Amino acid sequence: MKKKLALALLLLCTAFTMTSTGFASSNTPTLEVSQTPLDYNMVIPESDGNFHDGLLFAEQSNGSLVYYNAKGKEAFTLPDYISPVSDFNEQRALVKNNKTNLYGFINTKGQLAIPCQYTDAGNFSEGLAHVITADTKRDFLIDRTGKNVTRLTQKYSSDYHFTYGLALVYNPKGDKIGFINKKRTISYSLSLCHFPWILRRAGSG
Repeated sequence: MKKKLALALLLLCTAFTMTSTGFASSNTPTLEVSQTPLDYNMVIPESDGNFHDGLLFAEQSNGSLVYYNAKGKEAFTLPDYISPVSDFNEQRALVKNNKTNLYGFINTKGQLAIPCQYTDAGNFSEGLAHVITADTKRDFLIDRTGKNVTRLTQKYSSDYHFTYGLALVYNPKGDKIGFINKKRTISYSLSLCHFPWILRRAGSG
């Protein structure tokens, strides 16, 4: 009787294990590898080689600059006179109008979200990007719609990458650094002599 009971329990456990394994396998995603080669070279130094907002900035073997989607297909086609310049950041990528040599921004559908009207422009971070207008030569921080949010009355050397509301800036002479907030207020003003490692790194070339 004990042998029959043990055998019944063994069969029950085996059946349960097989059912559980089959259930787990049916819910495990499978990795599908595309058999189509991707015509891709990393765009250096403009790109870090990663997907941003679902798109990959790439250089093809013929020198064309494109954006691939997650399926390895070209996400969209830009006009011949518009050249992509950067990865996407916050659903915006920097582009250049080759006829006017001015910069603007496209969205993830390849549509011009902000017209090419700047002599210089940077990437978006925390909802803002630094630009220099072609008509007035003034520095502004703009939002993702192209609206001027803050006018920068003082010239800084910076990539204006905001983190926790602050961006690192250098004064034009290069002897002081500080942080500006989104309203252009200097939050800290520090001399480079307080950071000898910066001087050593700069001097090491």
